[in-house]
Amino acid sequence: MKRMLGLLLIALLGISCYGVLSMEAVPAYFHKQTVTVYTGDSLWSIASRFTGEDEDVRAVIDRISRENHLGPNDVLQPGQKLLVPVKTTEARLASR
Repeated sequence: MKRMLGLLLIALLGISCYGVLSMEAVPAYFHKQTVTVYTGDSLWSIASRFTGEDEDVRAVIDRISRENHLGPNDVLQPGQKLLVPVKTTEARLASR
């Protein structure tokens, strides 16, 4: 009897884990917006303007850095243009 209950428990656990692993997240799309750097701007201040309620500003900084090939020691210059990948859930906006 104990063995049967153990097998049943393992089977139920396997089925529930499969359900969780097969769930799909809402797809995230990105459109790129060009931003001009002004005196006093930092990656943090720029990323903060484009951070959604469900995002961490550090993730936005990472996207900006990767998109613009910025290293950790790079300094922003006034007049510099940056591409900012802005998160959206609408595919039609991502193509812009």
